[in-house]
Amino acid sequence: YDLVTDYTSMLVVRDEVFKQLNIERNNQQRTDTENSARQQRNQQPVKSVRADNQKPMFTPSNNRASLGSGSGAVGHWILLLIGALLLIQYSNNRNRKQS
Repeated sequence: YDLVTDYTSMLVVRDEVFKQLNIERNNQQRTDTENSARQQRNQQPVKSVRADNQKPMFTPSNNRASLGSGSGAVGHWILLLIGALLLIQYSNNRNRKQS
């Protein structure tokens, strides 16, 4: 999601307008704070937040990818069903044209 789209209007004003409208320009300070916090996090070791460390819910041999169906939201059976329906529709349309 972008903040700037084809329908976004940009407005450039002078520093005096910011002062007149009591708008604080602290974006540089905010980004500096975020960058220093990011650097501190990168220096710390990664800590595990796994909830089932004591008794794992799944064994490593029973992973989800072992079935070999990596087609995402569209499974092999759905593709087979769609193909069969398209074949039936094609056959019906061909029979109507011949009649």
